[in-house]
Amino acid sequence: MRAGARPVRAAFPSQVPSLDGWALREERQEGKAMRAVNLTEMPDGFMVLAGNDRSQAATMVLQSHGQNSSLESQHAESDQWLLVLSGTGRAIVAGEEVRLRPGLMLLIEAGEPHEIRSDSEAVLRTVNIFSPPAFR
Repeated sequence: MRAGARPVRAAFPSQVPSLDGWALREERQEGKAMRAVNLTEMPDGFMVLAGNDRSQAATMVLQSHGQNSSLESQHAESDQWLLVLSGTGRAIVAGEEVRLRPGLMLLIEAGEPHEIRSDSEAVLRTVNIFSPPAFR
């Protein structure tokens, strides 16, 4: 780990919801727009689904042995929470490696260089939350 770096934060929730694909819909309730995302048929690659001025949701789908980013990837102003829905892989965050598997939730802090890879024959599917939004 680099000098002064904080340890990578990863956690396993006791139950992970079953999310089978995606579709965005907006509903009005008491004058406010509510955004609901149904994750059926998630497309390959990285896709921003929804967001507002404070946060942003995206999916990332990597085919077997696929790589999403290089170690130069970083979000200078945004934290990223990555939740693994299915598949396995590895993340290298600020020089520290973390095994990715269903149920793992990983925090990649603003400015930390990182790389995400699928390392099996199974497709790696993740949901990602950025705060504040990283992509405009």
